[in-house]
Amino acid sequence: MKPVLTPQFAVILLFLIAVACRDENPPPPAHPSEVITTVQLKFSSVDDPSEEFWVVFSDPDGIGGNPPVRFDSIRLKSTKTYECEITLIDESHTPAHDLTHEIEQEADDHQFYFLPSGVDVVVTYADADSKGRPIGLKSLWQCGAAGQGTMTLILKHKPGLKGDSDPPTVGDTDIEVAFTMFVVN
Repeated sequence: MKPVLTPQFAVILLFLIAVACRDENPPPPAHPSEVITTVQLKFSSVDDPSEEFWVVFSDPDGIGGNPPVRFDSIRLKSTKTYECEITLIDESHTPAHDLTHEIEQEADDHQFYFLPSGVDVVVTYADADSKGRPIGLKSLWQCGAAGQGTMTLILKHKPGLKGDSDPPTVGDTDIEVAFTMFVVN
């Protein structure tokens, strides 16, 4: 007697072959999010370049583990303008890796957003990618009246999505930090 291949048996056989041939080690994503454990903001007064200081957020084990080991607040003077340069570091392994150059090289796919809340601060971009769109590694911060609030800094990874005026909801978040901020007299 000859074996008969029924449609149900054929479907089961194809399913078993597909499961058996499945790749147990799928390739990594085309571009995983950067691991950013430290954000350093270097402020320089436009009026007095010798007035220079750093504000640091550092969480060496990454988000979700231990609390940050350093989380400075931002303290700027009212009616003053500051240049701000951002440095990004991955301290999740040794030696630590400065990611700033990588963000510069991939500028067409990255953008920082600066979202003040409760403080009179206007941030303008001072750098641009190859298509003239903002990056945010360099910016100008114009302070208005004294007050206290937060400045949320968000770095978005936006391959193929970056436009001239995208909202901060477009793309994948590489890091988001809400700094306590004081504008003082």
